[in-house]
Amino acid sequence: MIYRLSDGDTEQFKHDLEETFNENLQEESENIRYFGFTAREQPEVEDKVGNIIHRYGLSEDDYVALYYTRPEQPDQIMRHMIVGHDTYLSDHMEEEKAGKEEHTDRLSRLLNYDFIKARTRTGAKAGN
Repeated sequence: MIYRLSDGDTEQFKHDLEETFNENLQEESENIRYFGFTAREQPEVEDKVGNIIHRYGLSEDDYVALYYTRPEQPDQIMRHMIVGHDTYLSDHMEEEKAGKEEHTDRLSRLLNYDFIKARTRTGAKAGN
């Protein structure tokens, strides 16, 4: 997921996401925040994120976009806008210095992150 909230609610929104999706990986590039997590059902994620986002006053510049892959097409990254417009997000992405290739690389890294392996490593360290 990537998001941008222009109203100063970004930190609280991030906190709410962390509470909802305990296992997560976060990155930031300029004004774009990336939030990676695991989930099985897209509608459930949309409902959870929708319930969070409705707590905030949104401006027309705000967006929350869910990126995902399907098991039958793991290399095809798809996007669903939860809040905001595709055109605004596309324009914002073009303005970023990082560029489309870095954005795609970052999404791929988050989508392919092995949360189970990370949990196992963390558990092994805690047991020592």
